[in-house]
Amino acid sequence: MGSFISEISNYAFVVIMAVYVATNIAVFFFKNPEQHKHFYMLQTLLAIAFHAVGYITLFMRTEDPRYFFFFAFQELILFALILVFRTIYHSVSRLMLNNVIMLLFVGFTILGRLAFMNAVRQFVITVVALAVSMMIPWIMKHTKLLNKMGYIYAAIGILSLGAVWLTGEITNGSKLAFTVNGMSFQPSEFVKITLVFFLAALLSNTKNKYRYIITAALVAVHIGILVLSRDLGGAGIYCMIYLFLFYISNRNMITLGVGALLGAGAFVLALKMFSHVKIRVQNWLNPWMDMTNTGYQITQSLFAIGTGGWEGMGLLQGDPTTIPYVNEDFVFSAIAEEFGVLFAVLLILLYLLTVLHIFRMSARVQEFFHKLILSGLAVSLGTQVILTIGGGTRFIPLTGVTLPLISMGGSSLTSTILMFGVVQGIYINEIGCYDEDEDDYDEDDYDEDDYDEDDYDEELYVEYDEEEEDYE
Repeated sequence: MGSFISEISNYAFVVIMAVYVATNIAVFFFKNPEQHKHFYMLQTLLAIAFHAVGYITLFMRTEDPRYFFFFAFQELILFALILVFRTIYHSVSRLMLNNVIMLLFVGFTILGRLAFMNAVRQFVITVVALAVSMMIPWIMKHTKLLNKMGYIYAAIGILSLGAVWLTGEITNGSKLAFTVNGMSFQPSEFVKITLVFFLAALLSNTKNKYRYIITAALVAVHIGILVLSRDLGGAGIYCMIYLFLFYISNRNMITLGVGALLGAGAFVLALKMFSHVKIRVQNWLNPWMDMTNTGYQITQSLFAIGTGGWEGMGLLQGDPTTIPYVNEDFVFSAIAEEFGVLFAVLLILLYLLTVLHIFRMSARVQEFFHKLILSGLAVSLGTQVILTIGGGTRFIPLTGVTLPLISMGGSSLTSTILMFGVVQGIYINEIGCYDEDEDDYDEDDYDEDDYDEDDYDEELYVEYDEEEEDYE
C-alpha cells in the first residue's frame, strides 16, 4: 500500500510540474492581461497541490502527525506573508513570486523526506528571509544613491571575503564560512549581490573613463580571495557575472573572448596549485577509479539518478541518504531518484524559464543601472544552477555549490530570496506600475480627453534631446 501511494504521488508530481512549466511558457506568448491573471491563479493552485501531495504522502507513509501539522503551518504562514506583500505592493511580479514559492515547496518536500528537522530549519530561515526581502522594494524606491555607491559595494564585498579568508573555518579543504554564536555564516553568498550592485553602479557610469579597468581590478581581488580560500564554485559564479555584465555594457565580443580565455587560464592554474581541485577533476573524468573513496560522492549521485529512472522510485522508496551532503550539494540527485528524471528535467526547465523571465525584465527597464542588476542576478542564478546540477550529473567537476531555494543552507537560501527581493524591487518601481500585465490595468481607464496638447512643452523636449546627444 505504501509503495502504491508513493507511485501515484509521483505521477501527480510530474503532471503538476508539467502544467506549471507550461504556464510559465504561456506567459511568454500570450499578451492578454486577463489570460495572465488566469495563469497566475493556476500557478498558485498548482504550487499548493504539489505541496499538499508531498506532505500527505509523507504523512501516510510514516504515520507521523508532524508532517500534517507542519504542512498546514507552512501554508498558513507563507500565504499570510504573500498576502501582506501583495497588499503593500500592488504591482508585484506574480510570476516571480509564484516561481519562488514553487521552488521552495519542492525544497520543503524533499528536505522533509530526508530529515524532518532540516525542513523545519529551512522553513524558519525562509520566513525570516521573506520578511526581510519585503523591505527591499521600499528601500530601493526611497534610496536615491544606490547607483552612486559602487566603491562601497566593492569594499563591503572585499572586506567580507577577506574576513573569511583570514578567520574562517576550513571545511572540506575550503574556507567558506565562519561561526558566530553557533550559527554558520557564508559571506560569499551575499557578496554575489554586492558584486552585482558594484558592477552595475560603475559600468552604468559612462562619465568614468576608467570604469572597465577599475571593475576588472576589483573583481580580480574578489575572485583572488575566493581562490585563496579555495572556493572555486563561488569564483566561477563571480567570473561569469563579470563577463556577462562587461559584455552588456560595451557589446565587445573580443574583450569577452579575452576574459573567457583568462578564466580558462585561471582554472588551469588552480588545477596545478590546489590538490583538491586536481582530485575533483580526476573524479570527474573517471570517478569509478576510486569509487569507494574520493569518487564516492559522484558515483553515489549517478547511482541514485540511474536507479530512479524516468518515473522515480517515489517518496521514501529510494535511498538518497547514501549520498554524502545530499541535503546540500546533491539534492538534485535525491530529487531525480525519488521524483524521477522526467520531473528533474521539468525542474531544470522551471529554473531556465525563471532566468529568462528576469532577462526579459532587464530588457524592459529604462534605467541602465537596473538593467545591469537584473542581468547580473539572472546570470548568478543560472550559473549556480548549472554548477550544482552539472556537478551532480558529471557534466562538469564538482564545485560544492547549492541548488537555489531547494538545497539546505541558511546563507544560500537567504541570499537567493534577497536576490528575488531586488528583482521585485526593480519590477515594482520601474515596470509594475506601468505594466499592462498587472491586475490594476484597464484599457477603459484611458481617456483621450485627458491628454492635452497644451501640456507638451516643445522647448523642454528640445533641451532634453540635446542632453541625450551630449550623453551619447
